[in-house]
Amino acid sequence: MKQEYGYFLSGGWSVVACFACAAMISLGAWFAVMPFFQDSFDWIFLMAAMPMGLAMVILTTYSLIDTFKSRLILLEDRVVKRGVIKVRELKLEEIKGYRAFQSGIRIEPKDPKLPALSFSLFYKKADELVGWLEDKYPDLDELAKQKEEQEILLKDEFGRSAEERTRKLQKARKWAELLNISGVLVGLWIFVYPFPYVISSGIAILFPILVIIALNKYKGLIRIEEKKDTAQPQLFTALSVPAAVIAIRGLMDFSILDYSGLWISMGTGVLIILGIFVRSSIEFNFRKWSGVSLMLGLGLFVTAYVFGSTVIINCLYDASAPEVYHTKVISKRISAGKSVSYYLELSPWGPRQEVEEVSVGSNLYEKIEAGELVEVNVKKGVMGIPWFFLREPLE
Repeated sequence: MKQEYGYFLSGGWSVVACFACAAMISLGAWFAVMPFFQDSFDWIFLMAAMPMGLAMVILTTYSLIDTFKSRLILLEDRVVKRGVIKVRELKLEEIKGYRAFQSGIRIEPKDPKLPALSFSLFYKKADELVGWLEDKYPDLDELAKQKEEQEILLKDEFGRSAEERTRKLQKARKWAELLNISGVLVGLWIFVYPFPYVISSGIAILFPILVIIALNKYKGLIRIEEKKDTAQPQLFTALSVPAAVIAIRGLMDFSILDYSGLWISMGTGVLIILGIFVRSSIEFNFRKWSGVSLMLGLGLFVTAYVFGSTVIINCLYDASAPEVYHTKVISKRISAGKSVSYYLELSPWGPRQEVEEVSVGSNLYEKIEAGELVEVNVKKGVMGIPWFFLREPLE
């Protein structure tokens, strides 16, 4: 090893950082001056927009300077991190180990009072520095996993013998892996090509029940939250992917006429399902921020799941007779991004007293031209949530 070697951001990533920071600085400057170019000057708008814009400019400028000034220097007896303002260092004997993240490494000290040193994997020759760390110090996440696994294998609640507890932990890992893979496949199925729709949506709606069963069967051995330093298998993917896709399908495939009836059903469903998850897992310690944050994160996905499930069940299984209205298509447009969406702008009809834009399928979009009539079918909904769909007028 050289007596001194500095590690800093590579040239290619420096260019990327410059473009990204330039964009953020421009956006911040625009926010700061935007109130002065409005038709009517608004002091409240100025007091909100200007500080936000200036903060973006200052913080981004600082980040850009830090990008070029920051470097990790490896000496014979210590590691030094130089930033824009601070210089922090750890002697080699003070280093406890390291933790790896998606885009960087954090070197942690034995004494919590000493500073931790981080560096980006986008540093030039970062692999050389990572190799040096791996040779001299332990991966703290891996150590934590090993310690937790040893503690699990000592608990009688998971089996009468170490062999039985080991087998149960292995089974929990296999179930978690199977459910996570299946959750991704189900999500892709219903998102990309949900055919047959009744079966694909039904499986996606029922899938979280399998997650709840696994949590109860392997309580204490299997968890929801994703963590790197745990020996317990995790089911976050199995829960989050189907939940998110169900919500997307509910928004894309059905048009709700009146949402007022939806919120009561949603609120009740969210509370019930969150209660089931709390009883099914030992992760929810509300005396700690980790337990509260887990509940908040889980609440988002459960809300998405309940929303999508409620909309799909309400509309897909609705056998009520439709109330038919006719309205004129004012204009039509296509929105092309990661996916293509088709919209018709409709004149007022029935309960709708204003012009509105409605998402439709590609087939109807191609058949209907601006100025023509389209048929609006309004149905009551299985759960009492009225919804509507469009089709060509019958001859």
